[in-house]
Amino acid sequence: MGCLRRGSLARVTESTNMNEQSSRSHAVFTLWVTHRRTVAVASATAPPSPKPSNEARGQDVEGAAEHDSAGGDGAEGAGGAEDSKGASPEPAATPVTDVVTTTAKFNFVDLAGSERLKRTGATGKRAKEGIDINSGLLALGNVISALGDASKRALHVPYRDSKLTRVLQDSLGGNSRTLMIACVSPADRDFVETLNTLRYANRTRNIKNTVVVNQDS
Repeated sequence: MGCLRRGSLARVTESTNMNEQSSRSHAVFTLWVTHRRTVAVASATAPPSPKPSNEARGQDVEGAAEHDSAGGDGAEGAGGAEDSKGASPEPAATPVTDVVTTTAKFNFVDLAGSERLKRTGATGKRAKEGIDINSGLLALGNVISALGDASKRALHVPYRDSKLTRVLQDSLGGNSRTLMIACVSPADRDFVETLNTLRYANRTRNIKNTVVVNQDS
């Protein structure tokens, strides 16, 4: 919020015949979010201890038999020891984890209003600012029209026609969800501007994006 306040203070506003506090530029506030979390992938089990072969087991039995003939109940004791070895517990499973990173980018955009110099009465530097504002809006409208037309989208989308469209490239036709809020005037004298704004916003409804999660393991 501190960054947003500093950016807002640096933004230039000026009074015109149409607006007491007219924004003299577009504003873009970008927020990057990175989320990392640990997830369980699988369980790794240590390899079991090798079992004695039949040949080795036969040698143990023969040795026990010889001991039995020499000293009585030795075979029984040896057999009991062999049984206890075979019943050793399985090794515990070791969990395997992985770090999954999810990234997101938010663009908050405040577009300056389209200006007709005749109505605003802007001159000098303010007139040049109005021309730059209209140029950015025109370039953005061309991008929106190209993205909304499937045939044009496959050929070329003019993102590089302005700084505004270049910055907003991945928020328009990329892996994104985009919401446009159109601000219009209720006054009858602003009917032409209101109609143009509604038509401008309506064209964005033709843009269809396929959104997936930006996730990397």
